[in-house]
Amino acid sequence: MDEMRLEEEEPIFELASSCGRLFGEQLHQLEDHGATPGAIILAELRERFANWAAFLGVLAEPSTCLDRRLRRHGVIQDQVLRLLDIIAQNLTFRELPWLQKRVAAPVANNFVSIRARWISRSHRD
Repeated sequence: MDEMRLEEEEPIFELASSCGRLFGEQLHQLEDHGATPGAIILAELRERFANWAAFLGVLAEPSTCLDRRLRRHGVIQDQVLRLLDIIAQNLTFRELPWLQKRVAAPVANNFVSIRARWISRSHRD
């Protein structure tokens, strides 16, 4: 299945996967710069996110994943997408004092793109 098709059919999976990557990137940045208190907090938040995703089957096989189960419940799916978008924005746009530019800006554009496609698709239904 090509990436465009995956994003259209499984937006929760795609955004949650990106959030997982962002947690890892930010945690790595904090650890590299000796920001131990921040790294401890972010590691705890990453663990909570992973537990949430596992409990709901966000990253499960396509036949049982959360996207599939919420396919006919657009309002709930939209709420989950909004929450994932908030997590991603917080992880993406958090300015680190030792970096001169915003972290992972290309990922933010991907979130906007996925979200826009989801909104246009949900309004057609």
